[in-house]
Amino acid sequence: MNRLDFSVIKHFPPDDVVATGAKLADVQLETMIALDKLRDSIGVAIILIKDGMTTGIHKAVEHPQGKAVDFTTGKVVPLPKIHAAAILAGFRGFGVYWNGKVWSYHVDLRPEYCAPWIGRKAKPGASGWAYKQLYVDPKGI
Repeated sequence: MNRLDFSVIKHFPPDDVVATGAKLADVQLETMIALDKLRDSIGVAIILIKDGMTTGIHKAVEHPQGKAVDFTTGKVVPLPKIHAAAILAGFRGFGVYWNGKVWSYHVDLRPEYCAPWIGRKAKPGASGWAYKQLYVDPKGI
């Protein structure tokens, strides 16, 4: 992307992306268009997380490709609403995690849908993460 591409993006100025540590050229326009749709759908601010786009340490390969975003919201939004809005916006990967302070979300534009997941710090103060499927088949419990 470049600064001119942001003329079609309503909710995220280029400086918000740069503040995450990402270079604009590394972020895909389709990612920002989907993020704009997600923001419209949930009706509250989306706050982009530092190192939550193309920089930082991530398991999802879509981050360095400019096809993933980690964010939090300005207000509490029911999880099913965010998940449904993400799918309708075009995201196929979805995760939610507790970083010790706030609930945060991961969305990406991978080619196939994946099982949504939930993560949390493995231990207080640890850098590792523990992940589980967000929705579990009750027959398996």
